[in-house]
Amino acid sequence: MTHSIISESFIFLSMILCGMTSGVLYAFLRGLRRVVKKKFFAFLSDVIFTAATLAMLFFALEKTCGGDIRFYHVAGFILGFSFVKALISRIITSIADIRSHLKN
Repeated sequence: MTHSIISESFIFLSMILCGMTSGVLYAFLRGLRRVVKKKFFAFLSDVIFTAATLAMLFFALEKTCGGDIRFYHVAGFILGFSFVKALISRIITSIADIRSHLKN
């Protein structure tokens, strides 16, 4: 299946968006993990993160490129996830730390 440069750019940007969405979900669940502090919740948050990320990736890859995975799809996902992890994750975990200190 051949794609034009514009459609390939759209696929790359959609993978960046998927990575960013997955990064926000990761940061949110990590912040909740710091507040709840239960071992079962840690396991449950890992399962939720993995299932949601896999479902989102499957849906995005199927809708955008028909399942033909190329190297820049993986690179786009990693780029989006890393961007959120580097910038936004610190803010969310700081809020969770403040909340857990106020709770105690």
